[in-house]
Amino acid sequence: MVKIIRKIVLILSFITATVFAGTLRLPAVFSDNMILQRGQKNPIWGEALPNSMVKIEFNHQIIKTLSDNQGKWNTLLPKPKLFKNYNLTISNNSDTIVFSNIIAGDVYYAGGQSNMQFKLPKSEGGQEALRISANDEIRFFNVPHAVAYTPQPDITKSACETPIDGRWVCSDSISAMHFSAVAYYFARKIYLQTKIPVGIINVSWGGTPIEAHSSMNVNQQFPDFEKQLELIRTKSVSDTLKINTKKETPQLPSSIFNAMIHPLIPYGLKGVLWYQGEHNWNYPKRYEKQLTAFINDFRTNWNNKNLPFIVVQLPGIGLRDTVFRDYYWAFLRESQENAVKNTHSNLCVTIDLGGDGNLHPANKLEVGERLAQLALKNAYHKNTPSTYSYLKSFKVTNGKMMLTFSQIITQKDAEAFSGVTICGSDSIFKKAEISICGRRLTVSNPEISNPIAVRYAWGGNPVALLFDINNLPVCPFRTDNFGTKTDGSW
Repeated sequence: MVKIIRKIVLILSFITATVFAGTLRLPAVFSDNMILQRGQKNPIWGEALPNSMVKIEFNHQIIKTLSDNQGKWNTLLPKPKLFKNYNLTISNNSDTIVFSNIIAGDVYYAGGQSNMQFKLPKSEGGQEALRISANDEIRFFNVPHAVAYTPQPDITKSACETPIDGRWVCSDSISAMHFSAVAYYFARKIYLQTKIPVGIINVSWGGTPIEAHSSMNVNQQFPDFEKQLELIRTKSVSDTLKINTKKETPQLPSSIFNAMIHPLIPYGLKGVLWYQGEHNWNYPKRYEKQLTAFINDFRTNWNNKNLPFIVVQLPGIGLRDTVFRDYYWAFLRESQENAVKNTHSNLCVTIDLGGDGNLHPANKLEVGERLAQLALKNAYHKNTPSTYSYLKSFKVTNGKMMLTFSQIITQKDAEAFSGVTICGSDSIFKKAEISICGRRLTVSNPEISNPIAVRYAWGGNPVALLFDINNLPVCPFRTDNFGTKTDGSW
């Protein structure tokens, strides 16, 4: 519990209570058990009496800063060291707030919708993971579900649904029970490989579109949202308070950003994990632009143009068939890959981890560990298999399509022709014959003498046929730029 000490003479207590009560406040993301980002000066901010001195004591250093005319203040904490239990004391006039059991490590933002929200006990092997989850150097912060019309200074404590919402907690069988499976497995993998403490800030909400997670600055770039944005602009403060409840459906543009993300800015981060897109399946081309803008805006808000992002490409979903009817999901995955390239981010390919008709595959261990492998490779410079194999070039030779990949590839599935299709000038895709040699894939069909395009894993739930030598799946791809009726912007 945060200790609030008031040095108020008893005889004046009733007089001063209304003056000083609550005059010193910090956002909920600052609490006991918090993890501060190692290797940097961490932003800290809050409210106090207007134009007053705020004193901060941290790691035997004292920092002083002045609040402005509205009582707002911000400053930077000294760089913390690893594996040290800190106390943080903030004082102003008669108010003192003390936070304890603080350590330094790496802090990750885990955002998205239901597959990121998917809790650890429901995952495959989740019960065993819970049994061994006790670790004081893995810590969680669940942001409670809330929505708002305007950016909020802090999260809404009244929206807390679980015992760990709205505060930092250490990992154990109780706290991990209420936490994201993907984020937990990611944190565990990072910790086991580096022995660096890991903190996860979880901002996930099932069934939510990316525009709800995006700021007004992002959403106003898209004419599709103009009517909704105009409605939002006309809302009053009282309307914001009314909508800021867990009962509201978080579909409005910027509603989640305002209530759940804005209060976190600019808490120190190591990187961002993003697992979302299912709700935006029918507008894949727009999604590419939205995700690109979301990532760039996130980096701007955190004042770090190089803030690492890892995006989970959606797994297989729906009925598996031979004609690859469900193109929506295929185009959405392509949009995710393009956005990653646009922003110099990383892509976690999971095309092999889905299931027939299952929007929420239970194998979250593999997703979390693949995310961790990407982070270990790129952020920690570990020699670990991580980067997916992708198509680099292609050409037509002697009636066959010759494709070259970034890495050596192998065929995993026994169904030799599953997953790869080829077409001629009629643009009708047919099953293909394939052969693999190193990084090269040869694709053909005896009925097609002059092929013009190849597609791989191009469907809702296709067969994952191609893998690299590290058993990571090849990213779905197409060599054509044919349009689709799934999105008017194609």
